[in-house]
Order: sequence, then structure tokens, then C-alpha cells
Amino acid sequence: MTGTTHQLRRLALAAIASALAVSLAAAPPSAAKKKSAKLRVATASEVALGAQDPVAAVATCPKGTKVVSGGFATSTPALGSHWLNVHESQRISARAWRVSGVEIYAGSDKLTAYAYCDATTPKIKARSNTAVMPPIPGSGSVVQASCPEGTKALSGGFVSEPGTPTDLAMVSRSIRAGGTRWVVDATNVGAVPGGRNLTAQVYCAEVGKITKLFEDAAVVGPQGSLFTATTPKCPKKSTSRGGGFATSTPTGGLTNAAIVYESRRARFSRFGGATWSSSASAASATTSITLITDSYCR
Repeated sequence: MTGTTHQLRRLALAAIASALAVSLAAAPPSAAKKKSAKLRVATASEVALGAQDPVAAVATCPKGTKVVSGGFATSTPALGSHWLNVHESQRISARAWRVSGVEIYAGSDKLTAYAYCDATTPKIKARSNTAVMPPIPGSGSVVQASCPEGTKALSGGFVSEPGTPTDLAMVSRSIRAGGTRWVVDATNVGAVPGGRNLTAQVYCAEVGKITKLFEDAAVVGPQGSLFTATTPKCPKKSTSRGGGFATSTPTGGLTNAAIVYESRRARFSRFGGATWSSSASAASATTSITLITDSYCR
């Protein structure tokens, strides 16, 4: 190879490298690495051992993501033997969702918190509202929290106070309403003198269209019968990024009530992972109540 040929080849390689550098520098922003829109799931579990044992589980999202919604599940309740009454399910920081409950009877139950995380949702704004439940056995309260103007409700949560076998608040609804609000219902089984607080939380952001899907199921006796309502699959190119539950208002204490022991993104169904599921147990032989599950798709 002559010196001239070698020099020409070096010049040609330099020109190609220079052109490639210019091409990469001029690439549009879309060519840069994008944050994944895939929803990730974080879980945490604790076990309550014996009557009046309080437990809390905190699920934490990976760094670089934020929690957009959350859910919970407990062991299947069996009234008179074991029942973990969930009195809190809420976002406690940008990356964490906490679920709390109290074991009502002498048995033991497992509590699991679910945090649903993504990296693409805009800044989330939290709003809350609190009401004092009347100190009357069997009475109920409804409280709702509203999003700031220009935002939509992504998800929500609830907080009440720990209870005892004869004195507790049972949450029967935690669900989106009107696109910009979150509504929580609870009923006194027994009553705290002076009343107990019930708080609704709503988590809001400036996002595009949110499609709501729902499913319902009849919850009927005998006591301990189990029922699940799982929503249909979300529309194409969307997934369930939040959900909620509601039952008919309990009457006569636990005489006609559905105990909701699970509300979370569905994993084991013919629909795949793009659904929301809620489960409830009939509290008595005379229970006749409707369980509703919502899924919020985007």
C-alpha cells in the first residue's frame, strides 16, 4: 500500500466519523432514551397476631418512579375467628403507599400493600377532606376530596381510626366520582364517644383521557361466602393505573354487610394484568349487598 493510498483512506474514515457525529448531534429529542410508561408494582406484607394487634405495610416504588395508585389485600376474613379490618390505604410520599389494619379477633391475618408506580405521570397533587363520624352505632358518614382545577383524579385513598370487635368503622366505599373527586363511606359498628375521624384522599394530575370501566357482583349469605368483581380489560394502548370499590351501605351493624378484604390490580384472570379486582365476604347469613369495582385506564 502506497503512502498516498494510506493517507486517502485515513481521510475517508475521518470524514465518515465526522458525519456520524453531526447526525447524532442533530437527532430529534425523540431519539433520546425515553422514560418507560410501563406500570411497575411494589408490594409489602405484615402479619397481625392476635386480637387488637395493629399492623401497617408500606410498599415503596423504585427510584425514578412515583406511586400513582395503591391497593390492599388481607387474608380471607372469618367473623368470630379472625378478621383484619383495614382502616387506612393511602399515599404517604411520592414513592410510598401505606395500608394499616387491626386484627379484630384472636386469630391472625396477613396484610399486603400494593403500590403502582410509573415514571411518566406529571406532578401529582394530593388533596384531602375529613369528617367526624356521629357517635351513634350503625350510623354512616360520607366524605369526599376534590382535585384542583385543571386536574383529574388518578386515584384516592382513605384513613379512619383503629377499632375493636365492638367499636370500629368499616369502610364500604373508596371510589372516584365525577372524574375530579374521590368519595369514601364508612359505617360505625359501635361508636366512639365524640365521634371518630374519616378522611378521604384524592391524587390528581394534568393528564389526558381516563376511561372508567366497572363490574359488579352480588354478595349474599351464608356468612363467609366470598365474591369477587373484576373489571373488563382496558382499551388497547392503555392499562389499569388505579381502581376503587364500593358496596351498598351496611345496615344493622354486620347483619347486612359485605367485608371488603381486597382491592387491587388483578394479576390472575383471563384478562391479564390490565384490570382491577375487589373481593368481599358476606358478614352474615342474611347479607344481600352489591359489590362494585372500578378500573381507571390510561
